[in-house]
Amino acid sequence: MLCPNCESENREEAKFCDQCGFPLSRQDSDEVTEAPENVSAKSVLDDEPDDESIETDYELYQPVDSENTDSFDPAASIDRLVFVDESAMDVELTHTLDLSGIDTQSEEYAERLVNADYVAPEPTYRDGETIQMKPVDGDEASKSKEYLASSTKEKKHPGRIVALVVALIAIACALAAFATYEAGMWGGKPVPNVVGMTEADAISVLEDSGFSVRADQVKSDDTTGIVLLTDPSAGQRAEEGSEVVINVAAARTIPEVVGKTQSEAQELLEAEGFTNVKTKKKRSEQKEGSVLSVSPKPGSEALSSAEVTLTVAEAYTVPDVANKSFDDAVKALKDAGLGYDVLYIDTESYPEGTIIGTEPAAGTVVKKGDYIMIQIAQDHGSMLEEIASETLAPGMTLERGGSNYTVESLDSVAYIGNNTVSYTVTAREYVSVFGSTVSNPSSESISGTIVFDEDNQITAIS
Repeated sequence: MLCPNCESENREEAKFCDQCGFPLSRQDSDEVTEAPENVSAKSVLDDEPDDESIETDYELYQPVDSENTDSFDPAASIDRLVFVDESAMDVELTHTLDLSGIDTQSEEYAERLVNADYVAPEPTYRDGETIQMKPVDGDEASKSKEYLASSTKEKKHPGRIVALVVALIAIACALAAFATYEAGMWGGKPVPNVVGMTEADAISVLEDSGFSVRADQVKSDDTTGIVLLTDPSAGQRAEEGSEVVINVAAARTIPEVVGKTQSEAQELLEAEGFTNVKTKKKRSEQKEGSVLSVSPKPGSEALSSAEVTLTVAEAYTVPDVANKSFDDAVKALKDAGLGYDVLYIDTESYPEGTIIGTEPAAGTVVKKGDYIMIQIAQDHGSMLEEIASETLAPGMTLERGGSNYTVESLDSVAYIGNNTVSYTVTAREYVSVFGSTVSNPSSESISGTIVFDEDNQITAIS
């Protein structure tokens, strides 16, 4: 259906225009009957002259949707007033008034519509709101939203705008605070990262940033002169002008330990960071336990894992050779830097030929080259036989029964007990004449005994 007021198309069953709210009615033809001038709405309905002033109520048809009030024109809405007589409320309207072309603002127009003493009410509309006329009989007019025109203007939300502005300001403040903080304008300045730089470069960077610098040398396996770490560490904040300590790598060197005790030398090496320290002994007349040498040499640079060998003085002492073979005992004494000699011990406690020990005893501190007596167990009879054999060796002289003999050979010797040894020798008798020795041209075999005392000394030969 076409609206006669705004000429907009509406639904066939619509009672009011969806765009302007104008009342619509079904017509048998497309023409609208216009009301003659000076004719009231009541006279149109009743076909009677309007001789008396008619007391009327009015209804202003307009949108009441709060979302579609921006296009509402109060001045132009008065031409949509329809006046009806209360007695004609039940009469169906068949005609509408076309007030186009009439100056609705003139006093003459106002006089035609209402009594001279009628005062139009103040409009109750506001921007963004709708208005509703007072009810005719005191009953509140129905509010049918299904006949209202839809809004074409976006609804405003001032609260959201304020919140957005506040949020943007907060973000801007936060960004400004972060930028000034990062720039070191407050909260101290961040310490630059100088780890890995040379000492000179690190000092230059830190001083340019406004810090004072103190360098500490730290023993390390890293490249000498490289910054290992800082205190405060990189990225931490410190007040401008405060001190930053840098740890600079320094090479590990072998300390001077010669002449020190073994324990003192090991402490110095551990302080330098060396962990692989070995020791070896060497016999010396220097104070026992003192360091004779170190390898690598003192002052040499080395890694912490490098092997360091300490040579420590060991005193010359008599080794323990008891129960060794004679050859092994001699070797042990030579390895100890000592000489040796043999001492037979007359004893029944050990098998004959057993090395009982040494004189001085094992463990005794001696000087380099001293002779040590190897003590060998010997049977008493065997010992006496040995002494007799030495006494009757070829070339030795033997006196027997007032005659002198020169021993040519020792034929036998045997211990017969009671500290007595029997013997047999081949000898040649001799005599001295005027200082010359004259020997018997023939040899003879002589047998006899040798008697010993408790000290193994010969007391008699017969």
